[in-house]
Amino acid sequence: MGSHLSWSPDEKFLAYGIRRLGGSGFEEVHLLKLNSEDDKPEDYLLIENGEDPRFSPDGNFVAYHHAGNIFIAFIDGKFKAQLIKNAEQPAW
Repeated sequence: MGSHLSWSPDEKFLAYGIRRLGGSGFEEVHLLKLNSEDDKPEDYLLIENGEDPRFSPDGNFVAYHHAGNIFIAFIDGKFKAQLIKNAEQPAW
């Protein structure tokens, strides 16, 4: 099951969440990098535990929800930080 889609401002990336039902606790945020018309889109895992991704207005960060908190991550996945406790549905 997917959870929310978010386009980057430059429309080169699509962030989306995957969540498995049934109590498995499986949640992931993926980025789909859209290339030129001749190339196949690239899909990669950004966050292992998260859902409901939202791109920042500048396209450098993705905010996401996990365990009742809001986090952010650079789109390269190298930096992640908790932003807000006891919150859901990230928005910029």
